[in-house]
Amino acid sequence: MLGVQLTCQTFPARLCRAAGKAFKLDVMPNVQQELGLSDEQFGKLRLFNRILISYNDFKQAHEIASLLLDRDLYLNYPRENRQLVIALNMAAVVAYSRPTSRGSAQ
Repeated sequence: MLGVQLTCQTFPARLCRAAGKAFKLDVMPNVQQELGLSDEQFGKLRLFNRILISYNDFKQAHEIASLLLDRDLYLNYPRENRQLVIALNMAAVVAYSRPTSRGSAQ
């Protein structure tokens, strides 16, 4: 396995903020070169990966919202399930907002 230092220029800003600093991982040093992709092909691959991540974020938000509605967790809110409903609402908001935030998108 080849090693390379990856920094905040390599990953979306939210990952770097979560890590709090630059970090090291063992991965291919240059995916584009390793796969023999042109700049256009590599750009399309990066876009596809971003779309896939966004799809999974929206899917997670949908699953959380469905859980709240299907289990009628709002039925006796806020007397019952207060913490659970608040936590699930926040998780849905975060999952939904990730793909639409411009911080990590190009």
